[in-house]
Amino acid sequence: MEEWQGSPILSSIDIEKGLAVPVVVQVVLGRTGEYMLFLAILMAIMSIGSAEVIAVASLIVYDVYQPYINPFRKNLKEGECILCGKYPWPSTDTYYKDRIIAIDTIDNDESKACSCKPVVECSGCTEDKEMRSFKKTNLGVKKPYKCKVHGLYKHYQDDLLNFKNWCILWITLFTIPLVLFSNWVGLNLGWLFYFNGVLLGGVPIPVALTVLWSKVTPAGMISGTLSGCLCGLSLWLGIASMYEGGVTLENTGRDIPTFVGSAVALGVSGIVCVVVSLYTLDRKKFNEEEEWNKLRNIENPLHPWAITYARDFGRVQDVTSRFVRPTYAAMKSRFRGSRITAIVIG
Repeated sequence: MEEWQGSPILSSIDIEKGLAVPVVVQVVLGRTGEYMLFLAILMAIMSIGSAEVIAVASLIVYDVYQPYINPFRKNLKEGECILCGKYPWPSTDTYYKDRIIAIDTIDNDESKACSCKPVVECSGCTEDKEMRSFKKTNLGVKKPYKCKVHGLYKHYQDDLLNFKNWCILWITLFTIPLVLFSNWVGLNLGWLFYFNGVLLGGVPIPVALTVLWSKVTPAGMISGTLSGCLCGLSLWLGIASMYEGGVTLENTGRDIPTFVGSAVALGVSGIVCVVVSLYTLDRKKFNEEEEWNKLRNIENPLHPWAITYARDFGRVQDVTSRFVRPTYAAMKSRFRGSRITAIVIG
């Protein structure tokens, strides 16, 4: 089109603003194309924006507020049931057979062990569901939960959901002026992509090691992430300052500074994470199986994952009406093919 017109249609600034697609659509499809593109962009912004806002709100509520600021049960020890605060009976999971603290706590008395049933087996939850499902009621609120096992935790989850809704509102209100400010200072989407690469370059390797390497420690992960981020940002700004004009949006958005900053952040974070983890690891108390079992203990107490995947592992209910978790060895054997595939494909 530029050759046919004899002059450039868009300037370099217009191209950086992402106006190439609208111009092409306008020339090819005319007024109809303009409306179609406007509708597509509007739907994309609404979809992506809402998804990001909900994701950030979920991180704040369920990854920060729930475990660290206002947990359901304060001072909960590792392995204790979040609903009753007791240890499971050792025979229900091989993980607890070697944990002296669990056996000593219940004194080999099954009556002192956790006896909480899952929601699917709880008669109280069934009654609550029927009672709260009535649409016609003279009250302006739903009736409170009456289940003695899960009632308080369900009420706690409702409070978290209400707090999450408020987080969504405040994040949305904060995002609007942030976007307007970014547009006012001249930031564009391309520069933001480059900046995110440098800023978050120190995150992937430490996060990946938390699920791939049992010896990673909190100190190693935190130090690796922070050191990678600081080194990446320092080199990014340092190389950008060597160009004419110093540290500007144009220079910081160049390929070489962003590539060097991202690569350094990625490499430094991985090296520091591994070195610090090996240095701070307590080898006397380290137990690989126990570390992996920490992941197995992350679940929703209302709907334990052992129930959801019971058939996949060939598990059934025992006579005490408990769903037995698959052992670490069983899980490793069951997902051996998936693990090899993930490693090969990357």
